[in-house]
Amino acid sequence: MTMAKKNASVAGWTLPAYTFIIGSRNRPSGRAYKPKDDKTLAEITARYFPFGFTIIKQQGHWFDSVAGRLVREDSRTIIIATDDPEQIKSWQNEMVFALQQKEILALEPTRATQYNTDLTALGKVSPNL
Repeated sequence: MTMAKKNASVAGWTLPAYTFIIGSRNRPSGRAYKPKDDKTLAEITARYFPFGFTIIKQQGHWFDSVAGRLVREDSRTIIIATDDPEQIKSWQNEMVFALQQKEILALEPTRATQYNTDLTALGKVSPNL
């Protein structure tokens, strides 16, 4: 006899997801991001998207064809799920001005789906907790 598997997750919401990449060398100072810059980015983003966002700190690379060399830079990837594209435009304008970004890379929008998980269905958590 085969037992049916319990469904461990149920889809909650689905929204357009926007991804932006900013690099520290695309600023007039060309310097790495400081904690103050990260705080500014998080505060501005939280004002526009209080339900959540993701900021990933990383090192980026790009090829400078004029200098003929690979350039490394401090960078940030910002992922936002929202159904309000006008908020994206307003956020982008404020963020670019505050961080003095000369450019920003915007990836093609995708879809984000939130899943509510039931860990007890997976046998991972005691139902008494």
